[in-house]
Amino acid sequence: MSSTTPDKVSIRLSDAKTTESAGRSLAYSIYQTPLTISLIGELGAGKTTFLQGFAEGLGISERLTSPTYALEQRYQTKRFGELLHIDLYRIEPSEAASIIESSDDHDGIRCIEWADRIGGFEANIEIRIIEHPEDRDARTLECTFKDIPIPSRSEVEKWRKEVRLPPNVIAHCDAVADIAQKVGEELIKIGKLVRPTTLRRCSELHDLFRFVEFHRGNHAPIPTTKEDKETWATLIIKYEEHSHESACAEFLREQGFPDMASIVEIHGLKTENHPEMTIEQKILFYADKRIRDNEWVTVDERFEYFKRIYTDGKETDFHKKWHKETKELEEELFDGPPSF
Repeated sequence: MSSTTPDKVSIRLSDAKTTESAGRSLAYSIYQTPLTISLIGELGAGKTTFLQGFAEGLGISERLTSPTYALEQRYQTKRFGELLHIDLYRIEPSEAASIIESSDDHDGIRCIEWADRIGGFEANIEIRIIEHPEDRDARTLECTFKDIPIPSRSEVEKWRKEVRLPPNVIAHCDAVADIAQKVGEELIKIGKLVRPTTLRRCSELHDLFRFVEFHRGNHAPIPTTKEDKETWATLIIKYEEHSHESACAEFLREQGFPDMASIVEIHGLKTENHPEMTIEQKILFYADKRIRDNEWVTVDERFEYFKRIYTDGKETDFHKKWHKETKELEEELFDGPPSF
């Protein structure tokens, strides 16, 4: 059963610039459409400013403006179809519900300001901007993600038992989850929106099928019991055409978690640091390159390990390319060397 607890994050907004930056960051955590985003906050709290950053992150070239008088504005995004921006400020609550209902079939991204004027309305993603009377310049942004299902920790443990995942691989996954959580926390501190629970669950599961490659000489675990051997043999046949990354992704799709599958699927070295990767995809890719077995190491130390176990200590063009990509991603995430 998927988690019914929404993924939540809270960030501090110090000014319009950080509000717009927070909106821009949300554009890199979108996984599916149609999608409805509600924005709640007092007049002047920064709802439109947030959406201006969001629109920029989505690749909209024109400046998003408040549709207070026109009720709605439409913009074309680069990857997610049409963004529909609706403002209910001047609408009577009795009329607001019918206006929203008329756009329920919108197949792109629908952003609704003053969504709290509709009693009981629930969006896929809720943005709530809270002002602090004691500090006129400070605001808190609370983001609640309800758009994608997330497995519970008990489901993670159940799946690990079912596939007889070795203890050392479990320890590696949990270490990757710890460092991914740390990366997420650091980004949240500087006003970036990251899905903390989604990121942790993806990290805990990213090597769930690491053993499917053991018969290909890729230094993955060797079965130690008869039960291991029988279970893995069955799964290897089922996922014969897959790498361990895509096998895990396929499994997650089978279990009803397609968006998490898209995060897990590209954590290996076969993936380039592409601008269209989501922030969770980037963090998982990076976190996996900071863990050697279950130990936190630097990116340089991790790639020295790769050379030692895969290419007898020789630096190939392949590893040189991905080492460079990972260092560039580190620079992108932290705007300099990380503090851990």
